[in-house]
Amino acid sequence: MKVAASAISGPLRAPLVHALVALVLFGWAFTVFDGARSRTTFHPDESDWIATGRLFGYLFLRGDLKHEVWNGGYYMLAQPPGFRYAFRTGLWLQGHDLNTLNQTYRFDGDLEANRREGRVPTGAVLMDARKVAILFAASAVALLYVVAVQLGTPLAGIAAALLAGASPYLQTHFVRAMAEAPFGFFLLATLAVCLATVRRSVGGFGVGYAMLAIPALGLALATKAPSGNNLSEVARP
Repeated sequence: MKVAASAISGPLRAPLVHALVALVLFGWAFTVFDGARSRTTFHPDESDWIATGRLFGYLFLRGDLKHEVWNGGYYMLAQPPGFRYAFRTGLWLQGHDLNTLNQTYRFDGDLEANRREGRVPTGAVLMDARKVAILFAASAVALLYVVAVQLGTPLAGIAAALLAGASPYLQTHFVRAMAEAPFGFFLLATLAVCLATVRRSVGGFGVGYAMLAIPALGLALATKAPSGNNLSEVARP
């Protein structure tokens, strides 16, 4: 017992304290975002994110690689599919039939017309889809503390996390069934890994830690196209 206590009070103490603080911040942020989940107004884009998440069912549940959806189109060629899989995975795990969910939103019609045509998710589906988003949102808030710890300013991390979780802007945009929350989460995860790499490098760049940043950044780019997805236009002379 004395050996165990000594180990905890030694090198392991700080990481355990930081992990506990991050967990507390996650729990607090999850409670805050969950409270905002039902207060936040519906956004038409939520219909599209939920509807196009049926790719998860085609690929993983039915193994249907010949479905017409794979032939191309706006959602396949211009929009990253990562979070669509996450949405449908979350809805599937919550017991929803993926084949009976809404269709994509028709933006040339009003809300009631879209509702009559089955293009608006039911209240239950919308709330359950938002649960997936707030998991990423709360995790992103906790990652603010993790990033600050890597910079040697844990108190600033606590302040940043509290300000982010209390932000009315984030309470609106991070709880919707859209890609903003997971995009922020994966970007912060990439930053945290890169900072950890620099801190732990000895006489050079820590390749082992650096390799972890690649999938994190890849997941971010697979979640949401950052401000204009035509990168070829930027590179074109």
